[in-house]
This record gives sequence, C-alpha cells and structure tokens, in this order.
Amino acid sequence: MNYQAHALHSDFERGRKSGFITVDTDALTFQTGDTSVTLPVQGLEISLGGAGNRLIYFRHPAHPDWTLYSADQKILEDRFLVRNPACVEAVRAIKKRRLFSISSVAVFFFCIALCAVGAYFGLHLLARVAANSVPPQYEAKIGKKLFSLVTADKRFLDMPEQLTTITGPLTQAVADKDFSFDFYLIEDSSINAFALPGGRVVIHSGLLLNAASAEEVAGVLAHEISHVTLRHHIRGLVSRAGTVLLVQAVFGDASALLATLSELGGNLSSLKNSRAFELEADRRGWELLKRAKINPHGMISFFQTLKKEQNVLQKQIEDNFSFLSTHPGTNERIQVLNRLWQEEVQTLQRHRLQIDYQQVQQEVEAAVREAHRKEQDNKGSGGPNP
Repeated sequence: MNYQAHALHSDFERGRKSGFITVDTDALTFQTGDTSVTLPVQGLEISLGGAGNRLIYFRHPAHPDWTLYSADQKILEDRFLVRNPACVEAVRAIKKRRLFSISSVAVFFFCIALCAVGAYFGLHLLARVAANSVPPQYEAKIGKKLFSLVTADKRFLDMPEQLTTITGPLTQAVADKDFSFDFYLIEDSSINAFALPGGRVVIHSGLLLNAASAEEVAGVLAHEISHVTLRHHIRGLVSRAGTVLLVQAVFGDASALLATLSELGGNLSSLKNSRAFELEADRRGWELLKRAKINPHGMISFFQTLKKEQNVLQKQIEDNFSFLSTHPGTNERIQVLNRLWQEEVQTLQRHRLQIDYQQVQQEVEAAVREAHRKEQDNKGSGGPNP
C-alpha cells in the first residue's frame, strides 16, 4: 500500500519533496519521480512531530541526511510494521503517545468548557504558560526585528556616560538572568521610553530633557525593564495567536506558535500593553528600584510631572506603546503607587543617585544640536558624503 509522504534532503529544491512511502517486510521506501531512498526496518527510528503530533517521522542512522514523514495515520497500522519485531515496540509507543496527546487535549477543552464563566482569565493564564515555552533567545530575535523597524528613521545619540549610574544598578538588580539589556538614546522630543522583547530599551531625548531628576528616569526604565522580565510583549503576542496554538504550546509543541509569533512580531501595534500589564509593570518596577537601592518615589514624581502636561501629550500618548499608557490613567497609577509609598515609607532605603543630572541634560542638548547641525549640513551639500 502507498502512503502520501514527504522527504527532507539538502539536494531537493527548498529541501523538501512530495511523494509516497511503501512498506515491505524488510524496508520502508520513499519514491518521488526518479528519486528514491530505502530505509531498512531494522534500526528504523519512528517519532511524532508537527502541530498536534499529527506527523509520523522516519529516520535511519544509515541515511542520516534523509528524513521521511507522513500525515497518514494508517501507516502505523501497516501489517509489515505491526508484525515486524524490529518496529513493534516503536509503533506501540507512538500509538500510546498519540492517544495520550489526544486525550490530554480533549480533557483540556472539556475543562475550558466547564469554566466558560472564567474563560477570560483562563485564556490569560494559558497565555502565560504558553509564553514560558518560548525561549528568551527567540524573544530577542523578535526584539531585534522590531528594533530595526522602529528606529529606521531615527537619529541615534551618544549615551551620556553618567547614565550607567542608573542603568547599571537596575540591570544588576534584575532577578531573571535569562535577559540581557541594551540601552539606546534617540533624538525624539516626546517624553517617552520603551522596551522591546528580549531586552532592548530605547530612550527618547525628550525624556531626559524633561525629567526632573535621575530618580524619575530610573522609575521609567525600571518600568520598561519589568515589561521585559514579566514577558508582557510575548504574552500579548501569544494571547493573539489563538487558543488552539496555545494549547499545543502548553502540551509541548511550540512550533506552530513560534511561526505565528514571527508574523505578529512585525506588527508594532501588537506591542500595546494592557491595563493589567501596565499596573503589573509599575509594581514590579517599584520592587526593582528598591532592590537597586534607588528611591522609588521618582516613579510617582515622574507621573506628576507628566500630569501637568496631560492635555498637550494626550494625542501623542495614544499613538505610542510607551511608558505612559492611556490604560490605566495617570491618576489611577499615581494612586496605586502612592499606596505603596505610604505602606513602605518607614522602611524604604531612599538612596539618592550620585549623578549630576543637569550635566546629563546639557550633554543631551548638545548632542541634539549637533545632530540638527549635521542634518542641515547634509541638506546644504545635497546629502551625506559617500
């Protein structure tokens, strides 16, 4: 009997060809056009893979460059495989695994049906579990892709050396060492900073020029770092991927989820943070500031600074996935943080950062002026020199 199948080999165009598999007493043969390969039954390796473990893979140590696979489950019932002592145990184990996988998914969906009232919360829990199956290295790849998109038309500025007095203690205080953080300064007058999946943090010159102190800047950066360590970006993307992909990822097959995330990752609007994420990042950022021995009240005072310009900034805020999200509102976030302050004010270590923040602002102003001067020179000369 013939079974529809595919073969993976480096000699094929795009590495794959379609064909069919035949099974006999001693061998399994793949045929496509004028190409064929025969894998001996003795020593044949059989495994499951693909979305929902729906594909059966065949490999053999004697032909390490070849991988055959079929979606036709009937191949596991082939009389030559079932009766061959060399394959009977492998086939039996595969069938058990498929039965367990199918039963597990069925049980899971049954539980979801029973918990329909709590479906919203269940989905978020599922997204959190599925997000944990995504390697941090993959998050970094998504972040690198987004970084290229979001900074394509931006001018990078030299980071004032004194800013390491802020970024150093914060990154050292991060408990999750799966992430590494890189900070970039761009010329942009908006009062903003944002983090991307994996740990790239972009600071706008407008933030440094309008913040009243180094502690306020630290509050913003602690919040953004917390978005990364809480995996908000990937959790938000995962929650958009669909329930079926989430279930597959929870049960160990994240391949389809990763492919979907790769597509969603190019959409910057997917990175907008929810109200719950913003409040969670505020609280985690507060704890990070305490561990870094930086006065967390800077986070509150920064919100108060922005509140004065709320009307002017509102449209800008709505168009950005920035530190100051429109959900929750500034007043609510100040209230939440003020409660934390009142509860902990007696025990907080309020170290002041040893930094000349006025000098930092002067350096940023000079860098912005220099960037504008170079832009005018380029326009006057017809463009940048080759």
